[in-house]
Amino acid sequence: MNHQLSTMLYVHVPFCSSKCGYCVFHSIPKPGDDIIVSYFKKLEKDFEREKENAGKLESLFIGGGTPGYLSPTNLERLFTLIQNNFSISEKAEISIECNPESLTEEKIKIIEGFANRVSLGIQSFNEAHRKILGRAGDMRNVYESIEILNNSKINNISCDIIYGIPSQNVKDFEADIRTVVSYKIFTHFSAYSLTFEENSEITSLYSEDEKDDFETVSAEMWELIPEIIKNTGFKRYEISNYSLKGKECKHNVDTWFGGKYLGFGPAASSFDGNVRWTQRELSEWLRGEPAIYDRISEKERMNEIFMMGLRTVFGWEIKPEMSDNNRPQTVGQFKIIGPYKNNSYSVSSSYVEDLKEKLLSLKSSGLLDVLNFDAGGFGVVPTEKGLTFWNEIALQLV
Repeated sequence: MNHQLSTMLYVHVPFCSSKCGYCVFHSIPKPGDDIIVSYFKKLEKDFEREKENAGKLESLFIGGGTPGYLSPTNLERLFTLIQNNFSISEKAEISIECNPESLTEEKIKIIEGFANRVSLGIQSFNEAHRKILGRAGDMRNVYESIEILNNSKINNISCDIIYGIPSQNVKDFEADIRTVVSYKIFTHFSAYSLTFEENSEITSLYSEDEKDDFETVSAEMWELIPEIIKNTGFKRYEISNYSLKGKECKHNVDTWFGGKYLGFGPAASSFDGNVRWTQRELSEWLRGEPAIYDRISEKERMNEIFMMGLRTVFGWEIKPEMSDNNRPQTVGQFKIIGPYKNNSYSVSSSYVEDLKEKLLSLKSSGLLDVLNFDAGGFGVVPTEKGLTFWNEIALQLV
């Protein structure tokens, strides 16, 4: 890893109460105690080995699986391990994923002593649709978990919604989104189109024609969201993410804009600014088998980071590098600047000229707005059409 330390941490807890029908993420349903004990032993070793590569943490995301599946004792153990190994900024965003069926009052008391943001995996408020997705628990669990969170000290709460579910129509989906925004505890929600992944259980249940139909309806649903959330205070800030002002997930935004992060646990990824590496799945990870490295050229990596930033409404500012006396620092050097202080990259004028050509082409297609700045700089943000057809932006930039 290079000299600049990571200010983001991701911890993968791969355990959950059951495997959902659409899930292809690495997860272990109902693990035995021996597996959980081994997991913590390995996690502790990895923390000890890598902690020197972390600076003061600005964000921490505990994802899964379902971290909230852990017992109260193990949740406390996880939080203590993190606190003993890393320095966390007082203003850090600390997120943890939970599912309704495993969230209890006892657990939330422990969570609120450490985390300040919870992401709740609801997926749908319709019992029939939850069953199609293979979700554990029932609507009683959903309402109880919302009540538990409502009575907690945590005031930054997100929820996940899935759309394009077989048998779901546009009115059903609209009801789900209206239910989310009617609960004042939610400051953020993510709405994901159901993806029929090759190895998921749900994929084998439907024909290709049926899946095509679901995708068509799914596109209609996505386009409807801005209209549903009008005048609610929620705004889309990324293709699949919506929040009240100032409640965007900082960890995710920093990741999309190329921030450095350390990932721990099986199948967790890390990024040092150029090289990305991903840990093996549980059994191999426990044996200490090496991570899988993704090495590409600096230019390719910069293209990837730039492209990912255009999934958001924040976009990029591009301007000549300036010295302390506000003059261009180096002939032909530019800065590409994202929304946070560490989302800043030095590039050559030839890179910017090449980029500008592609951006102007995308602007003429109505996919991007290219905004003029003084002193030879400019800004670039996706249009609403650009968010809809982001794949086209990615294709042209790569």
